[in-house]
Amino acid sequence: MDFSVLMSVYHKDNPQWLKQAIDSVLNNTIKPNQIVLVVDGPIPNDLEQVITEYEDNLDILRLEKNSGLGIALQQ
Repeated sequence: MDFSVLMSVYHKDNPQWLKQAIDSVLNNTIKPNQIVLVVDGPIPNDLEQVITEYEDNLDILRLEKNSGLGIALQQ
C-alpha cells in the first residue's frame, strides 16, 4: 500500500512533540512512502534541530511566513 504522511510545524510547536510525531510515523508497522513536513514560517532553533535529525526521512516544504495550518497543508 502506497501512502504519504503530511505534517505541519510552526514556531509555537513543542520540539519534543514533533520528535514524538515523526518517531511514531517512522516506527509504524506500515511505513509511508513519503513524509512531507511543511514548515509554516520561521521556527526556532530547537525545532530546526529536530528537523535536521530527521531530514533524510522527510520531504520539507518551507513557507516564508506563517499562514496557518489549513493553508500550510494545502501547499
